[in-house]
Amino acid sequence: MGWALPTPTPRWRSSSLVESHRAAAAYVRFARERPHEFRILVDPPDEPETLDRIASLIEEQNAKLTDVLRDGIATGTSRPDLDPDRVSTVLWATMNGLLALAWRADKLRPDADELDALLATYVETIADGLRRRAAH
Repeated sequence: MGWALPTPTPRWRSSSLVESHRAAAAYVRFARERPHEFRILVDPPDEPETLDRIASLIEEQNAKLTDVLRDGIATGTSRPDLDPDRVSTVLWATMNGLLALAWRADKLRPDADELDALLATYVETIADGLRRRAAH
């Protein structure tokens, strides 16, 4: 399986976008290299202790992404109207959905190349959506 993200292009001028890309690439690598653990992370067993532990782990990781997003806003490279907490949750949940497509048993399951293309499209779209626009 490929499951790779594109290398950041020169359009990615902000360190927050590069850091967000690194986080996404690490998450994709985790899902590819440790599919069983990734699946437990995405769909944990209904056991209170396990649910709490996994939720705490996810909150910890999402807080790192939230900090990166806050830095981008503070440095003026990301849109100031974004809520970093919500955006980090949206990014995490969307990435889970894209990566979970590989589990499908039907014709909607993408092959590795198509999943790579979907991930690349997502990352590029997010990079454009996060970038601060020049004032008109």
